[in-house]
Amino acid sequence: MPLNIIQLVKCLPMKNCGVCGYATCLAFASHVIKKKESLALCPYLDREGFEQLNAKITQQQSENVNIAPDRYQTVKAYVSGKIKDDDFSELAPFLGGTYRLEEGKQSLSLNYLGRQYEVSKETVTAADGARQDVWDHILLYNYIASHCRKSPTGKWISIDALPGSIPKKPELRETCEKKIAQAFKGNLQGLLTAVVSIGGVVAEMEASADLHAVIHPLPRTPFLLLFWDADSEEGFEERVKVLFDETIGCFLDIESMVFLAEKMATRLIEIGKNI
Repeated sequence: MPLNIIQLVKCLPMKNCGVCGYATCLAFASHVIKKKESLALCPYLDREGFEQLNAKITQQQSENVNIAPDRYQTVKAYVSGKIKDDDFSELAPFLGGTYRLEEGKQSLSLNYLGRQYEVSKETVTAADGARQDVWDHILLYNYIASHCRKSPTGKWISIDALPGSIPKKPELRETCEKKIAQAFKGNLQGLLTAVVSIGGVVAEMEASADLHAVIHPLPRTPFLLLFWDADSEEGFEERVKVLFDETIGCFLDIESMVFLAEKMATRLIEIGKNI
């Protein structure tokens, strides 16, 4: 049996560390299987494990073994299908996008984590050529498919206030809040610089956090990021809390929302490493 994406993911360390150049182990595995990316980019596979996996992948690629379309591509096709009859010119102002029509082809230009993306009904393209995975596409299509016409209110809620939050709350904490807190421990200025670089702004609030910042990962989905740096004298560990505008559920389902938070964390950390 050929090795598919899910089987490869199970063999990886699932650290989602980004060292390989991809945001998640899932994205990396997808590119290894589908795009012939080098398995050697993962630094956590032991030599024996790497050699066994690499031999199997190399063999099936040399034999042009056809791996059936995985469920992620299936989901993408389903979600993009939901917008096939949409009028992007009508939706653009509600989604904070810029409408374009070229050679009869509609598209929306959307800011996604500080980068411009051109989203048509068939393709998603990053203006700066940034690496993407299929989940980025699904997220952007989901955002458009929401058809939401609400405006953010500036009233912040926690994930607990949203339906279906119980299984997703630990994921938000592990893949977003803890990652940001640990990456910027003792580096408040670095976090501020990273926040500003993706269009975030410092917010004046009565909360006791060392940094309050409003970030728009997508144009109509503001996040409030609160950062408390570690204080060894007081015995406090570094901590991050992410809150959402109360209209978030109109634009994104909770899985997409948590994924967007994870991508925000990855982007901030990526920027922080290059400061």
